[in-house]
Amino acid sequence: KSRSDSEHIRVYNDIFEYLSSKGLQPNHHTMDNECSAAMRKLIVEDNINKLQMVPPHDHRTNPAEKCIDTFKCHFISGISAMDPNFPLHLWCRTLPQYQDTLNMLRTSRLHPHMSAFTHMDGPFDYNATP
Repeated sequence: KSRSDSEHIRVYNDIFEYLSSKGLQPNHHTMDNECSAAMRKLIVEDNINKLQMVPPHDHRTNPAEKCIDTFKCHFISGISAMDPNFPLHLWCRTLPQYQDTLNMLRTSRLHPHMSAFTHMDGPFDYNATP
């Protein structure tokens, strides 16, 4: 919603809680140097998490930059295949589907023999989805 410290911390805690509920415990964070002091303090205070700082906009050292780029390309290709009369205000409702399909296509980093979707949410039930 904004780039304030409180919003960054809220989103970080939400994501960390979501991953923990899926049985994943992140212990290494790679962030760019634009990260605020409050975020650095929050991550380092845990004593579990390691923080690595990288230069901003460096796609080679920050895997999140590459993931964002991959999602953008996936999203743009999906939108280009939509009906031209599809309402713009409904694009946000397609985001979960784009996220799920992208996670079905890429492999899990911890278990390379399965998709990231299967690792996080279990096998996808195609019969339950019309």
